Amino acid sequence: TCTLRNWHSVNRLFRLAKVFKKMSGLNLNENKTLLIYLGPWRTRNDNPKNLPMEYSAFNTLGIQVGRDTTQQNKINFEKRIQKLENIFRIWKTRDLSLLGKILITKSHGLSNLIYTLSNIEVEAPYVDKIKRMVNLFIWGSKCNHI
Repeated sequence: TCTLRNWHSVNRLFRLAKVFKKMSGLNLNENKTLLIYLGPWRTRNDNPKNLPMEYSAFNTLGIQVGRDTTQQNKINFEKRIQKLENIFRIWKTRDLSLLGKILITKSHGLSNLIYTLSNIEVEAPYVDKIKRMVNLFIWGSKCNHI
């Protein structure tokens, strides 16, 4: 899976694949190479390299990626947020200190979300929900005490 920013990067990738072929004898199978536009380019349909176009979402490294960011966020975050809620619910029954709650939040809670958050654009409602959950777990109310 290669994520490229522009057509210049696509051209460089294909040149690099040719150099790799000369050195290793291995060949890029262009028949299995798919093109999917993401992000600001998701509405484009041009195809200068005449590669097969892919319009449906795909899974790469445990993250669902596709042209529809709303559906992508739903698939990627709803299960992870539910898991975070379960972790917080289990640990909330314990009488943890403030530092203990912060440790649980960092080690068991947010660590499950950081990889996904760092790789795809997340919509504001999901960020707000995560922030509310963390504040509620750490402070036990809706306002910070510090």
